[in-house]
Amino acid sequence: MTYYKYLKDYSYYNDRYDRMTVESCRFTEKYFFEDSDKQTKKLSKDQQKWILNLMLYFKTGDVYAKKPQTINKWIAVDRNRDEKFKKATEPRGITCKFCDQPMEMFDKSLDVRIDNKPERIGFLYRCKECKVAKRIYDNGEVIDIIP
Repeated sequence: MTYYKYLKDYSYYNDRYDRMTVESCRFTEKYFFEDSDKQTKKLSKDQQKWILNLMLYFKTGDVYAKKPQTINKWIAVDRNRDEKFKKATEPRGITCKFCDQPMEMFDKSLDVRIDNKPERIGFLYRCKECKVAKRIYDNGEVIDIIP
């Protein structure tokens, strides 16, 4: 069983933020030149570039001002994930629902949620006899996996 570490060094988060900023600016450029309204199409190329550069100037300034607190928030979230993962204790005495033999745990993972539900730790157990598996979450939810 391998342990996935969420918390990375500071340069990872810094690079992630910078990539996000570049992608956001590219999106702005794309919108400005391809999807914007007809008013900007009436302007000369020099005027369009000037307006775009002004927009990007303010956008990057705003993004730069928010960089430290955003990175600190990301670090705190990953630190909390690592702590939650470390503190989670595996359930004991798990038996197979078909043959009543003890099941062995072979994986522990943190389910990172994007649907605003709380993250949860999942423990995956396997029966040597029946080859069935069972995922048990730290919130008590049980999912049987039958091959």
